[in-house]
Amino acid sequence: MKKVVSAFIVISIVFLCFMFDFEKKSIEDLREQHADFLKGSPFKETLKLTKKERKHEGLPPNKYYEREWELTMNPATGIPEPDKVLELQKKLRSKGSSRKTPGDALDNQWIERGPNNVGGRTRVLLFDPNDIENKRVFAGAVSGGLWVNSDITDENSAWSQVTGVPSNMNVSCITVDPRDSNIWYVGTGEQYTGGAAVGNGVYKTSDGGNSW
Repeated sequence: MKKVVSAFIVISIVFLCFMFDFEKKSIEDLREQHADFLKGSPFKETLKLTKKERKHEGLPPNKYYEREWELTMNPATGIPEPDKVLELQKKLRSKGSSRKTPGDALDNQWIERGPNNVGGRTRVLLFDPNDIENKRVFAGAVSGGLWVNSDITDENSAWSQVTGVPSNMNVSCITVDPRDSNIWYVGTGEQYTGGAAVGNGVYKTSDGGNSW
């Protein structure tokens, strides 16, 4: 019996290793394919043109949309697929979900989760990718820095300000390195318009948000 169990464990380990390598190879292949699609983008040359040059060539001022085309392409097919969004919208409409908005019913109410003091408007949220319980959440404020809540499901769980990022800083975006879930980047600042909050570059953590 022990031999059977040992053999099963060995087979399971080998299978898991194979699946991990296969998944890793698939992701790497997809990245290479995506890079090839970007190299062959139909807008590769026009994106380099200035407004004056585009006008001279008779091209419309669509630089923004050309770049958006590249950013929203499916890395597996090399083209954007807005039809999938439309299909999802149709499904939601058929179920009546598209007519619902947060707070429109007793079973769909807003629940206040803070921060309650100087957090300010919240621009970005990030569920900690290393938290297997999906309870730890980071929030970036317009003029209040970066905040963290260790249990977003508990209404008594308080938010605390993350040290390492200035408390009066505008935190407008957070992203995680797809190759290492412990490496995150926080972008600060926003465009200089009325009421804009200042930033001072990008902050990085290599230990899952514990230090910056």
